Amino acid sequence: MSTITINNKTYSGNCIIIGDGKVIIDGKDITAKEESKNINVVINKDYDGDLILSGCSKVDVHGNVFGNIQTTSGTICCENVEGSVRSTSGSVNCKSVGYNVETTSGSVISDIIYGNVKTVSGSIVK
Repeated sequence: MSTITINNKTYSGNCIIIGDGKVIIDGKDITAKEESKNINVVINKDYDGDLILSGCSKVDVHGNVFGNIQTTSGTICCENVEGSVRSTSGSVNCKSVGYNVETTSGSVISDIIYGNVKTVSGSIVK
């Protein structure tokens, strides 16, 4: 179970879905607790769950990603990617890619790449 902060409120869960104006954690709709449509997510340690986001501005992981993080429009920043990170129109910034990073129109910025990195129209910067 991971702990995340969404707009300065902290939650715990294994599967977090943010999309269509709703925030769902482990199957429980917590949307009524969220006041802002501009959603920023902060994870203050390694993340090993599933995080699926739509309409999120930014995801900051102050640790490594061992699980799965997907965004449609938000930038993802983390230490090392040992799981899977995907963003449709946001960039991915990390120290190293050990497994899988994909973007459609965003760039991937990483110091070390020994895993898979794919971008359709963005750039890959080492």
